Amino acid sequence: MSEYVSSARFDRRTAHADHQHTAVFTHGFIININAHNRIGTQRRGLLAQLFKGNFARFAQLFFVCPRATANDIADPGEEIAKKTFNSRLGIEGGISILGTSGIVEPMSEKALLDTIFLELNTRKSAGDSIAVLVPGNYGEDFAKKTFGIKNTVQCSNYIGDAIDYASDLGFSDILIISHMGKLVKLGSGIMNTHSKYADGRMETLALCAALAGVENFADILDYVTTDEAYEIIGDTKTIDILMKRIDKYLKHRSDVNIGAIMFLNKQGIIGKTADVDGILERI
Repeated sequence: MSEYVSSARFDRRTAHADHQHTAVFTHGFIININAHNRIGTQRRGLLAQLFKGNFARFAQLFFVCPRATANDIADPGEEIAKKTFNSRLGIEGGISILGTSGIVEPMSEKALLDTIFLELNTRKSAGDSIAVLVPGNYGEDFAKKTFGIKNTVQCSNYIGDAIDYASDLGFSDILIISHMGKLVKLGSGIMNTHSKYADGRMETLALCAALAGVENFADILDYVTTDEAYEIIGDTKTIDILMKRIDKYLKHRSDVNIGAIMFLNKQGIIGKTADVDGILERI
């Protein structure tokens, strides 16, 4: 496959990346470039798709028309780049379409983890001393609106791996900001919050409610969402017990000073671990 590059400037540390696979973030599309220099699109249900290969460091976000060519994409690259994540990865002034196979591979766990590490490394290189981790858009928006924090790193379900990366990279503090639906799982030591590995949300809440003396704690097991369950436990010490359990497992995972903030969309902040206030003062 030919190589099409707009006038982008990028971090030269990425220049020796594996070009066997192209990695692209898209808002619902997979991009294929065929032998006739035609770009095809394929719909996907996820908000963002990340594809296999170390080339994830060139992740980009853009829409393309089904009959567009690679030149159609590369030529207006500077304008397209303004709508991408390129600037967060040190790529400025345009986009890059690179590869040898011309085929975009399905999303892989390794590629996603590599991208989390890359963004943490980028933040550390930019001078950040505190890693602020959010599972997704809810956490990112909440961090921005509530605390004015813009330099968050989305870690998806890989909270444990993101903690390990941030610790290894030498951040002085780690702050996790998450909706209750994700963070509650840490109260049972579950560090990969994808449901295919474990759920445990209601079981963890029911345990904490029982320890707090909530008489109808078993009713929690019948709920589907943590928002519903909170209606039972909101005015008890259940959340305090839960946050202490989360704090214990976080500190077991990392020697770095670490804290977590838990929120619900309606109620806002509903819990935080012991070291959060100190971390917020240093951000």
